[in-house]
Amino acid sequence: MLHAPNLTDTPRAERPFWFRLGRGVLLLVGFWGVVVLFDAGQRFMALEAKGYEDADWTTEFVTSLHLWVYWAVMTPLLLALARRWPLDRVRWKQQVLLHLGIASAVALLHMVYFHLVNKYLGCEELQWLKSLFFVRLHIDIGLYAAIVGGYYALDNYRQFQLREREAAELAVRAQQLEAQLAQAQVQALKMQLHPHFLFNTLNAIAVLVREQQGPDAVRMLTRLSDLLRLTLENGGRQYIPLWQELAWLERYLAIEQVRFGDRLQVSVAVPKALKQALVPALILQPLVENAIRHGIAPTAEAGAITIEATAHDGQLRLTVADDGVGLPATWEDGIGLANTRARLTRSYGSQHAFSVQRRAEGGTRAEISLPLQSDDA
Repeated sequence: MLHAPNLTDTPRAERPFWFRLGRGVLLLVGFWGVVVLFDAGQRFMALEAKGYEDADWTTEFVTSLHLWVYWAVMTPLLLALARRWPLDRVRWKQQVLLHLGIASAVALLHMVYFHLVNKYLGCEELQWLKSLFFVRLHIDIGLYAAIVGGYYALDNYRQFQLREREAAELAVRAQQLEAQLAQAQVQALKMQLHPHFLFNTLNAIAVLVREQQGPDAVRMLTRLSDLLRLTLENGGRQYIPLWQELAWLERYLAIEQVRFGDRLQVSVAVPKALKQALVPALILQPLVENAIRHGIAPTAEAGAITIEATAHDGQLRLTVADDGVGLPATWEDGIGLANTRARLTRSYGSQHAFSVQRRAEGGTRAEISLPLQSDDA
């Protein structure tokens, strides 16, 4: 079954014009209708209390009606003026004077309205004008202030509600972003600790256990535990000193060397002065893993991996090279290298360079160049 849309739940700016107009007219008529009834009731009861036998409810109602209908007609115009010249802290004195002038003009116009109505009704014009000037003028200015002030109060309340709603939405959005960040960190960890490496490590441990090489199996488990602990400790940090990155790689390569034995040789050439340089956490692991998987693992011969760090013209250059079988003819980045490119682009934009190329002497060379930033802690 189809249901008509509930327009009262629709945002104000999206409501149809006819709906907003009709609702405004109903509110206007309803408010001033209550004022007319209240004023007529007061007049009628005051006359009865004074003992006037000719007190008539209809007469008092008509009197109140022609007294207040002017303000009912003027209210939309006054609200438009209030929106056109809102009060602010910078120019409030000029704006108060402006509204005082408008209020005086509205009150004088009310006098003209009374003059015309009373002339039509045949009342004594002089008496009515004196009453208006000495009694109604300040009342009319007060009514103008009440209408305009009520609008400002309601508008400020709406603005307060809007700010509260925006603050609540920002808080919810911040919580969502925090959850997404945590999820992204976990996803990045999964990408960096490639399942291929974990599965191979666990399989190697199982082989050592089956071959009753207990000490080697325990040593490998211990190194895997240390590796995972370091990964989790640095999981919340986007940038770490290069020496921490090398410490993580040292444990990673220690596990791989248990698998490959003498087939894997590793050399690290990093000057002491560069060990405090900041680098993205786990940025070298995909490069080293790529060198082992595609350079060392496919062949039964021994292979060497070299990790170097140099600095030139304010740039830190990180290099991971192997002398293995080299890149295949149809080479595409895997998850690790694609993630590395994305991280570098997000962190450094055009201030970085990243390349993976076949070496002329055999093997593969991966190189990262990024701004040299030091960890002062």
